[in-house]
Amino acid sequence: MKYSFPDPDGPLAPEWKAPLERMMAITAGDRRYRWLDPDDLMVMVRLLRPPRPSIVVYKHSYSRRHLNLDDSAQAYRYIPPRRGSKSQGRHDRHRSLDDALKALALYELPWMKPGLELERRGLDWGPAVDAQVAARGRRARRVRRAGRSLRLLQRPSLGRR
Repeated sequence: MKYSFPDPDGPLAPEWKAPLERMMAITAGDRRYRWLDPDDLMVMVRLLRPPRPSIVVYKHSYSRRHLNLDDSAQAYRYIPPRRGSKSQGRHDRHRSLDDALKALALYELPWMKPGLELERRGLDWGPAVDAQVAARGRRARRVRRAGRSLRLLQRPSLGRR
């Protein structure tokens, strides 16, 4: 696999923005992606994989998660190599663009991005997000507040109530 990087001295060429623009056209008007701003995504690299489609890797400036799109806006997820392998890993197609955008964790933006404070709706998200990052895989519960369903991690039981 070969890598191509954008020109650091000049403006970003249109071929770097094209997959992102296609993805934005597909998601336009969908309320689930109202916080998705193309200006929040940084272009990292283009993976050249002939004869397969090349992939442009974008990194979200707030959530620090990656979005991998080919020129037709098909989303891919990176699968790291097994420990001890000499492989570079691989990129598999996401089942849907929706799955790829969920992986960006856009629901966290009201607590990260200035200007979205009103979207918090009075909820304190900080400890829940910290716990979720620290303890992925623990059982989760759903809490309904202000008409929205939030996923919060259950704290381990300390044997007392």
